Amino acid sequence: MEKGSITVFLSLVLVLVLSFVFALLEGTRVFYLKGKAEWMTDLCLQSMFGNYHEGVWKDYHLLFIDGTWGRGDFSKEAFAFRAMDELEANLSLSKNQTGQTFWDFTKLQASEFEMSGYELATDDGGEVFQSQVASQMKIEAVSDALDELLSLQEIKEDAKEQKQDAKEKWSKAWNALEQAKEEQTQEPEGSDSEGEKNSGKNGAQELPGKKETGAEWENPMEYVKKLRGNAVLGLVVKDTAALSEKEAKTMVPLKGKKLSQGCLKTERENAVSGRLWLQYYIQNYFSNYLADSKKGSFERILNYEMEYLIGGKLSDRENLEMVVYELLGLREALNFTTIMGDGGKKALALEIATAAVGFTGMLPLIKAVQIGILLSWAFVESVLDIRSLLEGEKIPFLKRIDQWTSDLSDSKGVIESDKMSKGNGEGMDYAQYLQLLLLLLSSDTINYRCMDLIGQNEEIEMEHMIHAVEGVVHYQAKPLFWSLIMVNRKELKDFSFTTRNIMTYGK
Repeated sequence: MEKGSITVFLSLVLVLVLSFVFALLEGTRVFYLKGKAEWMTDLCLQSMFGNYHEGVWKDYHLLFIDGTWGRGDFSKEAFAFRAMDELEANLSLSKNQTGQTFWDFTKLQASEFEMSGYELATDDGGEVFQSQVASQMKIEAVSDALDELLSLQEIKEDAKEQKQDAKEKWSKAWNALEQAKEEQTQEPEGSDSEGEKNSGKNGAQELPGKKETGAEWENPMEYVKKLRGNAVLGLVVKDTAALSEKEAKTMVPLKGKKLSQGCLKTERENAVSGRLWLQYYIQNYFSNYLADSKKGSFERILNYEMEYLIGGKLSDRENLEMVVYELLGLREALNFTTIMGDGGKKALALEIATAAVGFTGMLPLIKAVQIGILLSWAFVESVLDIRSLLEGEKIPFLKRIDQWTSDLSDSKGVIESDKMSKGNGEGMDYAQYLQLLLLLLSSDTINYRCMDLIGQNEEIEMEHMIHAVEGVVHYQAKPLFWSLIMVNRKELKDFSFTTRNIMTYGK
């Protein structure tokens, strides 16, 4: 047998070659470890986001993590502790089907999970909540879902302006009536000033509409003012004893409350489209006076939820009253527009105004009172409109003259009867009018009030519900092939990896 031998040079070459190979293997391993660290962080966050609140998903189809973990106080540490448990479970050695462990060349160890950022449902006036609602509605909605809401969006500003204009006109009319009363009180007894004014002396104008009709008309403004100042539910609801008496006594509304604030901002839905999707969501997931038992089987803190979104009160009765009050104001303004297009009704109102304050001889005063009488008539018609709406009927946004129901000759009798407007199946129903009232409110108000109800119904605090998290994880790994390198060996240190990932719902 021949003896083998190797030269010193060849030995050095082999050492260099082997060191190069081991360095390549370690480099490849490190590259894979970095990728594994990213994957493990993503897997950890996905596992954590699987801990969404079941009740909120089941009842409202929204995904949030309860940042209090059922303990009452928001805790970043609790999230990080649970995340570390998930990481350690995923990083632990696997077993094959025989139950034997295998040697893992890519073993990682997580040293720390840091929740460096988070986004809460209530952040930025509830924009986070609204954005997730929009994402969900895009999945659930039919293609023409927003058509109706878009049409309401187009008329909301007009409705708002008309309502404000009618309010100002009523104020001027009432002031004119009061001024006339003052003048009548201050006029000396036995004076013939009224005759002088009506005869046109000193350049005074002859009063319009002054004619004998054979009937005595009463000015309805006094009566309508009393109606405005009284509880309005009795005017429009047939049986007030049957109304819901529910109260949310423990509710602390989010609006006006000092809220927790997240430190992360993710991509959100456009504000305009997001608001419309929210309105569509409301009509599908929240109850109202006519649909208190049609939106899910769970027990609600309030039955008239859409009314709460508008009124913001803590009882069903108060919220319904607020809605009726708003609807009366809106319908009065719209009915006033209709009545101003009827020459006969305007002439009758002018005649009544002349009889009431014509003694002043002041045409602007008479015209103002005429407007007040027309507004009073519009208010009486509005009472009949709301009665119809609360019975499930439809009322046109702007009525035609032939759709008018009330008679000015007996305003009191009309109000005290159970008479309703004749809608003839045309126009908007109660829920659509509620949508219009909602559009007149700010987005943050609606967002917060929606979350008030969800929080109460699910017994959670929406200000602590997590929508997105930024997680930073620090990993370590022991050198493997590096320890076999025989060239330029120094003290070996662990490899360190840091990953950063953002996980969010709704996208």
